[in-house]
Amino acid sequence: MSSSTAMGALEVRVGKLENALTEGLKDIKQLIVDEIRDLKSEQLADIRGTVDRVEKTLKEELTRLADDQRRLWDDVQKRANRTELDGISARVSATETRLSTLEGRDNQRQGASRALIAIWAGISFLTSAAITAGLEAVIFHH
Repeated sequence: MSSSTAMGALEVRVGKLENALTEGLKDIKQLIVDEIRDLKSEQLADIRGTVDRVEKTLKEELTRLADDQRRLWDDVQKRANRTELDGISARVSATETRLSTLEGRDNQRQGASRALIAIWAGISFLTSAAITAGLEAVIFHH
């Protein structure tokens, strides 16, 4: 079966379903209209009263639900803010630890560099002194 044939068959089925649904809704509407005509005015008054009570109760429940939802949302936001602050605090602490470690390494490097410079200066001084002493011995003793 080709896709255009399958599509055509599907369109026919959808059309039939739409027509059946439309007819069914018309029948339901007519039944409702017939039932309403049969109701007495006393029954209609009772129904209106019931509808009014249900509507009032629904409004009260919706108000309570809105209050509950607002309180819940406030609580969620407070918890999210606390969680976010905890996360930020942990990241700051970790950053401070890394910074402290880096500063320690930098201080060690600077100390080692200063020690090497001092050793090199000492060696240079001793070498210069030895060369000078050797030159003086050669110049003045000969």
